[in-house]
Amino acid sequence: MELTVLERMAILGLLIPEGDLIYLRAKRDLVEKVGLTADEILEFKVVEADGLMRWDMTIPQGKEVDLSNGEIAMISDVLKKLVEDKKLHENQLSLYEKLVE
Repeated sequence: MELTVLERMAILGLLIPEGDLIYLRAKRDLVEKVGLTADEILEFKVVEADGLMRWDMTIPQGKEVDLSNGEIAMISDVLKKLVEDKKLHENQLSLYEKLVE
């Protein structure tokens, strides 16, 4: 599945820092898949300013990421809960459309 930098960062933002051993191992694998590499940080000119990440949106940024059914379910469950609680953010919308709808 092709994901943009924004979608990849949105996934990282959905993952809670605590959980059981199984969750933490699954999270670690997912972070390795969707996190930005050092080369991508340079390529997309990623900078942090005032606690926010910014990058050059004019550079094509789609990346094919092979998510397992379990990883998709893990992300989808969080997105569905955000919708249910009316707390889905605009920057998570395209991710919701790709993974849930």
